[in-house]
This record gives sequence, structure tokens and C-alpha cells, in this order.
Amino acid sequence: MLDLPEGLKPFTRFLDFDPVAGETTDRLAPPPTLDQIELDAPAEEVVDPMLEANPLPRVNFERALAIEMAFASGGYPLSDFVLVIGQLTGLPIQLDWVSLDLVGIDLRGSVPISSEMSSAAEQLARAAAAVQAEVRREDAFLTISPSDDRFHVVADRILDLDDFGDDRRSAAAVLKAFLGEPEGETAVRRGTTRPESQLSVLAVDALRRMRGMPGKIPDEAFSRWAMPVASVSPWRPIQGGDPGPALESSVSAAQLLRQTARRNQATCIVNWTDALRRKMSPDQRVMPYAGVDAATMLAEVLDPLALQLREVSPGYWWLGTEATYDRLPLLVWTEPLGEQRERVMRQLERAIGLVGGEAFPVAHDEASDRALILLPRFVVRQLPDILKP
Repeated sequence: MLDLPEGLKPFTRFLDFDPVAGETTDRLAPPPTLDQIELDAPAEEVVDPMLEANPLPRVNFERALAIEMAFASGGYPLSDFVLVIGQLTGLPIQLDWVSLDLVGIDLRGSVPISSEMSSAAEQLARAAAAVQAEVRREDAFLTISPSDDRFHVVADRILDLDDFGDDRRSAAAVLKAFLGEPEGETAVRRGTTRPESQLSVLAVDALRRMRGMPGKIPDEAFSRWAMPVASVSPWRPIQGGDPGPALESSVSAAQLLRQTARRNQATCIVNWTDALRRKMSPDQRVMPYAGVDAATMLAEVLDPLALQLREVSPGYWWLGTEATYDRLPLLVWTEPLGEQRERVMRQLERAIGLVGGEAFPVAHDEASDRALILLPRFVVRQLPDILKP
């Protein structure tokens, strides 16, 4: 955490945080007590040295994207479609879930696909264009993210403070203090990078809710990335579920995840940074025992790789490691602080100091008497102990 770059870069990799192997609890371990309250450290990042010594071969993007395919259906859910492409080509495809949520693109919404033979590149481009998104090439995978034009239009609408009315100036002051922007202006800047813009957008809509105003981001999407401390709910490992019929032959990992999730009225979003480090590729062949429930069946495949499936909200599964999950940033705000304000703010600043104060800001809003805080999830789940008298 202490090596995080300027500009709150973790927000650009909200779901693919790539911690340095072997550098977790030894550098992040907090002091034994925080005003007599023990602060637990995050889960350790553990990767089998043999996996790192024998990484997966690099994907040949040109060859994989040139593979031709046709589909019987005219449409497919976006999150499932990227797993289908991965299954057929071996290409890991990451979804910029935070940005897609902020602009209102439902990962379960249908995107057009072609029934005529066309390349994987053309199929992906068609699907992305339908939701004004782009396919971007990273080092080891592709990323689907909203285009800058669409993201900027939506971000500017959310960042407009006119709905605060006479309280616009005080709202801007709180937000600028939180975001580290220069004082004096009454407008909140979008940010020069996508991570800065993501945080700005979430912070402005959080302040609306703190002051009892309606938000501009739909509640379902907003609540995945920001919420009141009293409403924080963990992404719990999936439980039970229908495993489907016993397999007669091996299937790809992407196919198993997609079909099992869909059978249980869910869609699966994979953190490919975690998966690839553990030599799990979309076309990797697996054949788990199906005489158990879905959660146990999938754990049989994922546990040896230290990967977990968590339920983010009804209908959404997320695959990654416990170490990554613990470090995902979450924007939260407190109840009105009243006479406890000074003590609570002092406690928050101490807790934030244990994980790098500059990367995780906090600000107090006098109008609502609430504190707005950005913290990794392993600290958020301990906030009730940190905040109690």
C-alpha cells in the first residue's frame, strides 16, 4: 500500500489490484493496538513459486483475434459474451466494471453479436460499440471500458453541483478537501485520469446521499463501490447452488464459470490479473466432480489456485483472491458525529495512517456532520471497532 502512486491509482485497477508477491503483511502489519483496539492485517498474497517460475505463455493477440466464429443468437449478455470469446480464443478479457457501472452499462445487458462468420476482433468491436465502449489491449489481456467521450459526458453530468442550490459552495469545499483539489473554485474537476474521475464521480454522489439528496448514479450500481458505514456488506464466498449435470468430458474454465453462474441466475466477472498469476487461462481444461453443490464444485477447481468466487450483489459473482479483495478501495461515510466528532476524526486519521494516509483521504462535511472516507475493505470491516466510544 505504501508504494501506491499518486492520483489514487488503485481506482483504475479497482478489480485487478496486483500486489507484489511476498510484500504484504510484513509491510502492512499495523501496530498491536489502536487506542486499545486491535487492527487486523489484510490477507496475505500467496502465489506458488512454481507458478511464477513457469508462467503461462504470452497470448498471441493477432492470432487469437483473427479466429472466426458465428453465433446462433443475435444478442448475448456482455459479461457472458467476453467469457465465450475467452473460451474460444484463450484471450482473457477484463471488464472495467467501475467505469461501466458509472455510465450505466449493465454487464448483464444484451449486446449484438453476428450470426455470420467474422473474427473475434470484429465480434468484440461490434459488442463494445453498441454500448459506446472500447476494447483496449493490455500486456496480458484485453479490457473493455467506456469510451472517453461517453465517460466524460456522464461524469460531467454527475459532477454538476447545481442541484445543491445555495449549498453548492460548501459542497465544493468538502469535495475539494477530500479530493485534494485547489480551494476557491465552486466546480469539481473531472480529473486528468480515469481513476481520478472515478473517485470524483463517486465522491460527489456520496455527498448528495450524505445530505439527504437523491443521487444521480442508480443505487444498485453505486452501492457496489460506495455506501454508508452502517450498510457495509461484504462480498461473501458463494454458497450452495445448482452444479448442473455431471460432465462427460472436460470443459474450459471460462465455460464452467459462465454456465454455472448462468444456471444460478448470475453472471461471473473474472479478475484476470489474479487468475493469470496462478496459471488459470480462459481455455484451461477442467473437469470437477459434480456430485456436490455449485459452490463446492467450483471451489474444487479454484482452491488450489487460492482463487475465490464471491457474490457481490444478487446476480453478480466476482472471481479473485482474498488478498485482492481485502485491498479493494471502498468509499464510505459515517453517521452524524455530534459531540464525538473530534475523537472519531482522530481515530480515522490514525487508522488511515496505518495504510498510507495520502492514498486514502478523509473529509468532514459540516452540513451533514458526517465523515467521508476512502479505505481498503480490510479496514472498512473494522470501522465499527475503530469508531465505537
